[in-house]
Amino acid sequence: DNDTQRCKAAQNFANHIYIWKKHIKGALEINQECFEAGLNSGELQFPGYSRHNQALNKYFQGEPVEVLLSDVENYLEFTKKTRNLIATDTLNSIDLILRNLISETENTFSLKNRDFEVEGEFIEQCTSRNSWYAICAFWVHKSQLFYLFEEYKQALTCIDKAKELISYMPGSIVTVEQNVYESLILLKHCAIDLKNKKNYFKIINENQRQLKQWADNCLDSFLHLFFLVQAEIARLNGKKSEAMKLYERAIAFSRDNGFIQYEALANELAAKFYLDLGVKKIAILHM
Repeated sequence: DNDTQRCKAAQNFANHIYIWKKHIKGALEINQECFEAGLNSGELQFPGYSRHNQALNKYFQGEPVEVLLSDVENYLEFTKKTRNLIATDTLNSIDLILRNLISETENTFSLKNRDFEVEGEFIEQCTSRNSWYAICAFWVHKSQLFYLFEEYKQALTCIDKAKELISYMPGSIVTVEQNVYESLILLKHCAIDLKNKKNYFKIINENQRQLKQWADNCLDSFLHLFFLVQAEIARLNGKKSEAMKLYERAIAFSRDNGFIQYEALANELAAKFYLDLGVKKIAILHM
């Protein structure tokens, strides 16, 4: 019926088309339309997909962790009730990361939640039912954790695992996070693994070409990320004045478009850059 078709169309449009053309926050209303149309028609599979995609979108937007965790708990209740395994696994992949971020876990890198005592159980369950989508999202987001805690070797291991599975996520916002964090992680390795620096830069440049294409199509959602990676490239290449300008652009575009987590990251990286230059007064302004 019309509601069934509207539900399916809204889910696909919101999460695989709209987000590449307009600011990602606008997908919220379309996803809600999908959910309501699905409930009206009795089509419950696509509303589950809309819920897990909405959680991924909100994660990318930088919604406050406690707020997003509450949303994910509600979404999980629905997807479990409707036996949507893919959506449930994907939501659990986010839930595991969020509980770590609010320090619910025993140590910095242990991941567990109400469904899984250790992350290995999650990976095992997802593997047993071919939930590669959920596993990929998990590795991308775990690579971010390691990067933020400056554990770059483990971050690279995670992002490599994610890259092996990224083809299972066509059109997902997670592909952008995989692109950006692979570049940021490899830039850290360029400074310590000179033997592979050339190969790393080849990947980084390919990623930046793709990211620039995304930014050209939707400046509001992606240009701040392009500037952020370019700033780190300039820093590594010793182009100090260029790096300064790019950090400021990354910060400004992140702030203006509501990506507070990337504004924070850009400020943190800029602070480290200025500290390395010995300009402590300016570094403090970015802390």
